[in-house]
Amino acid sequence: MSGLKASGIPYRMKMLESSPDNWATIEEIVNDATLAGVAVKLTSPVFNMICDSAYKEHAERIFSAIGQVPNIVFVHQNVLLGIESDPFDRQRENDLYLGRQREDDTYLFASNFFFPPSKEIRDEVRALLEVNRINVVPYETNAELAVLAATFIEDNHRNLLFRIYVPSGRLYAAEADKLLTLFQDWLTQTGRFRVRRDGYRTAAGQVFEFYGDEHTTNAELSRNFEDFSMFLDECVEAPEAAANTLSASGLDRRSALALVTRYAREARRLQLDLKHEREARILQIRQNMESELLDATSPSLVSELDSIIEESVPGARLLAPLDSAPVASTGHTTTIINQQIIQSVQDLTINNIHGTADLSEEARELLRLIGKFGGDEAGGLESAVHEIEDSDARETDRLGAKQRLKGFLIRLTERAEETAVNALMAYLENKAGL
Repeated sequence: MSGLKASGIPYRMKMLESSPDNWATIEEIVNDATLAGVAVKLTSPVFNMICDSAYKEHAERIFSAIGQVPNIVFVHQNVLLGIESDPFDRQRENDLYLGRQREDDTYLFASNFFFPPSKEIRDEVRALLEVNRINVVPYETNAELAVLAATFIEDNHRNLLFRIYVPSGRLYAAEADKLLTLFQDWLTQTGRFRVRRDGYRTAAGQVFEFYGDEHTTNAELSRNFEDFSMFLDECVEAPEAAANTLSASGLDRRSALALVTRYAREARRLQLDLKHEREARILQIRQNMESELLDATSPSLVSELDSIIEESVPGARLLAPLDSAPVASTGHTTTIINQQIIQSVQDLTINNIHGTADLSEEARELLRLIGKFGGDEAGGLESAVHEIEDSDARETDRLGAKQRLKGFLIRLTERAEETAVNALMAYLENKAGL
């Protein structure tokens, strides 16, 4: 909390391991209209309290309110998994960490209550957190918790709206930079709101970050991106309508027409770049396929394999740089071509599109599970896989990526094979430097 004090950010600290009356006070705080964000640590006793009749209604209202603002909820991974921690390791970690902290920091870190609640309690709390879209982050050590909490507070203070890691080998990676530059320029030119773009580049990928002023929200950025995508389409297909839209927003007619002309030119250039990149990737995949399957195919099957590649490579849409997941191929070819050959071609295609050719087997398996179970979180989780594999990425970013992936795997414990999940958890634990 010393970081909050140093920056002059107002904050309140409240203990959840307390009376129902105190929870009523917490309820009032999290419903304050000026609340900018919430960081919470849930221990095993708090899990039990959430399901207790004396606290249950308070808990429902508290987490409903927390879900409306930027939030991060830390839970020791053994509590989430139902594993009892070793008392010596637990106390040693607290002693080592608390020896370096100020007294007012200890409320986040000092609790030794890592003994897991029952499965019924864990399931009930997990359901409450999921329905309110709470950002649950597992942690193993207090040092991890400290870094993650500090990063959340800094990102929240700077109003981080959008962050994505794009591997350099991914299809349309170069065009993603151009598209986001156009978006930022459009926000400025149309007077929507001001955003600051930041990030960094490594040999393996690029991080894009957008920050807004204190009144800008993620939802606003998303709505404006939808407006931007429609505006780009209009600039190319219906420039008069695009100019009318700008004029209606207060821009003078001459400036509106000039802006539409410029964006139409930029959009056509971007679309041409996307088309050329797609054609180059298809040719590359086809050449790799011919080399890999030289002895397994006959010339008569080449056209069928080409159709699989064409169906699997995303089209050259203007927004494709931010949505380059492979399209599932149709099943009509399976009766003609050996299934093993089809799988080989699809693997070649997916590796080329996602830029995963150099990833470890564990990372690829994680991507497969994310594709199957990730849902709305799939994009962010895929970025996290690439980020932890990039040894040149910021350590704090890689740690955050690692913990997001741990949280995903913990949620999968009852939906995927336990052996596979345990192996991937071990892979995350063993990432160098994390």
